[in-house]
Amino acid sequence: MKSFLMKSLLVVGIVIALFTLSITVLNDRTSQWLRHNTEQALNGYLHRMALRADQDTLTTLDRFVVHGFTLCGAAVGCPMYPEAAKALIYCIYGNGKPVEVSASYFKKSPFIKQEIERLGTGHFKEIGMHQADDWRTSLAFNPYNLHITRDSVELYYPATHFKSSPRIVTKSSFW
Repeated sequence: MKSFLMKSLLVVGIVIALFTLSITVLNDRTSQWLRHNTEQALNGYLHRMALRADQDTLTTLDRFVVHGFTLCGAAVGCPMYPEAAKALIYCIYGNGKPVEVSASYFKKSPFIKQEIERLGTGHFKEIGMHQADDWRTSLAFNPYNLHITRDSVELYYPATHFKSSPRIVTKSSFW
């Protein structure tokens, strides 16, 4: 019995690995078909979940998906994109008070340095960026606001307003 269970788990693991490889890397016809249909199914589910959220009728599975994606996304992204992980956690579990992220990366960001040089002194609101310009910044702030003075630079996210609900804790903006 133990041997059968081990073999079954191995087969399931191989199938999951091959499916994941197929929808993420391979470019053959079957993989393209799987990728397209998987994307359609996920997008459809997320769209229906958004409609249920608007009506305050999220299912237990929907809540599990939201919390699971949030926690997994933050855990996976934290080593490379700690600011984005903090923003993601804040959007679901925030207490409504502004939160600050470390400026250590943004001080070194070639994209932000280029924007500061290009824009000069002033207050610039809701500037959008392409993720390819700076992945780490775009995942934490997109769009973003810049306030540039002679002595300082402030980079922050515009106010985000969340739907009022006893189930949604976050009520204000991410700074």
